[in-house]
Amino acid sequence: MCLSFMNTQFFQKKKGKLALLLISFFLVFLFFGIDFRIEYETDSYAVFWEKGSWEWMLFGNGRLINAAVYYIIEALEISPGYIFKLSWAGVILFLTLSVYCLSCLLRRFLDNDWICVLISFFTIVNLYILELLLFIEKGLTSFAVFLCVLAACCTINYFIEGKKRLLLLILCCLLAAVFIYQIIPGIYVLICLPFILYYSHNGKDLLFKNLQVAFFYGMPMGVSFIITKFVLKSERVPISLWSMENFTNVLRNIYRITTDSWMNIPAFWMIFLLAIIVGIGISAYTFRSKRKPGEIVLGLCYLLIAGLFTAFFPFLS
Repeated sequence: MCLSFMNTQFFQKKKGKLALLLISFFLVFLFFGIDFRIEYETDSYAVFWEKGSWEWMLFGNGRLINAAVYYIIEALEISPGYIFKLSWAGVILFLTLSVYCLSCLLRRFLDNDWICVLISFFTIVNLYILELLLFIEKGLTSFAVFLCVLAACCTINYFIEGKKRLLLLILCCLLAAVFIYQIIPGIYVLICLPFILYYSHNGKDLLFKNLQVAFFYGMPMGVSFIITKFVLKSERVPISLWSMENFTNVLRNIYRITTDSWMNIPAFWMIFLLAIIVGIGISAYTFRSKRKPGEIVLGLCYLLIAGLFTAFFPFLS
């Protein structure tokens, strides 16, 4: 009887994960697969008609993994059409895995598969990720997104279980992500923020977990900066860091993004979206949390400020 019960639990667990995977694939394919077409941005095709484009990706941008892929493509003389198809398939694969991994994490807190996948989907696959998918290396950038989601899930498991072997995997994932596209690891921090707040028992613990995530994020970014600036000597990395001019530009960009319209994104959409998130957050904490109202307000302020800082941190350099 005990063996039969264990087998039933095992198959139910496998069935639940399969359901999460299938729903994740359905949403990602629905979002990207229906509108499959070749883009004609300059960077999407012209770069592969020139020999030595991998050198520009390496020495000009400091993206080591992209440069290696570009070199292999050039050596094998793969046509841009095939590159685009493979890259598009990579988008479907890695974004599906990203949504699935985050859904599995949320399954610890929620019983509904669809809600878990929808929250994960809109966290990862939203209007603001489209900029990463404009160019032909979209498969690589999607892989970097997956690495960041995997690193975030490992970090949260580390908060829960304290297994130190996860630390090396976290750093390796983020280091690989930053060598694909330097701005993507911010996704890692944004995913971690609500769980830092959830698993912090007091102010000291909150500070410690923030420092841990900051280290996981900052160490790969620092390694990338040193290699790109001083080894590869890229001119795209500025000499002045954290200048008042950069800080002013960040404030100007925050105002512009929240008040201007962007193609299909209406003006003030960011403020409207933040208002919805704050409303949902207050409602959820009111009905499900035992914390005091003051703690709830402070927690939401922490998420908003930390989220804004993380999103615009790369522009300070």
